[in-house]
Amino acid sequence: MSQLSLYLDSETISKLSTAAEESSLSLSRYVARVVDEHFSAKENADLETWKTLQILYDSAEPDETFVEPPDIPWELGSDAESFR
Repeated sequence: MSQLSLYLDSETISKLSTAAEESSLSLSRYVARVVDEHFSAKENADLETWKTLQILYDSAEPDETFVEPPDIPWELGSDAESFR
């Protein structure tokens, strides 16, 4: 099993310790559960976003007004300032 060292202020470690105790879990197990729940929620949100995009894509009917936008030249870069 991997180990992770964290530097936390006293208020944060106190909150985590209290929550772990209230959940009848060790601090390590509680933090692992919180991290797992965070990533599970994000994965579910990402999946829902993809499902919504698929529905929109499937419902679109291309016609003569639908054109593929031109590629953005690499020299413009990727930051928002380049698009002004």
